[in-house]
Amino acid sequence: MAITYTYDQSENLVLVKAVGVISLQKLTQFADEVSRDMNIKDGFIEIIDLSKCTDIQVSYDTSAKLTKDWGKWEHKSHKGSIMYAPTDHAYGIIRMLQTLTDMEPGSKAVSHLVTRNKDEIPELIRKIRA
Repeated sequence: MAITYTYDQSENLVLVKAVGVISLQKLTQFADEVSRDMNIKDGFIEIIDLSKCTDIQVSYDTSAKLTKDWGKWEHKSHKGSIMYAPTDHAYGIIRMLQTLTDMEPGSKAVSHLVTRNKDEIPELIRKIRA
């Protein structure tokens, strides 16, 4: 139903919560919103919490658009994304999108990490910043 975010300026983190049924179209709209947010500083890391997500609706067309549009954040020097996906369904879908994104030219310069364990997030942030 909703994708919301807050910005932690001191840590330069975009903290995202996905709740209910999420479509890839909503994720694309979210990416557009973040790319236009002038408060977000260069070099930010995005953390997406999918723990309250009940379904992720995927189609071929929207997944192709989402993975090809990852470059929208290049102007903000996006350092990487960490997706917290504790359920089997969310983890599987996000890993699929991670694979599609990794096939895009230049995408290896930005980390796209997936975890099932929330306790791993601080270490993943350190890994991206290293």
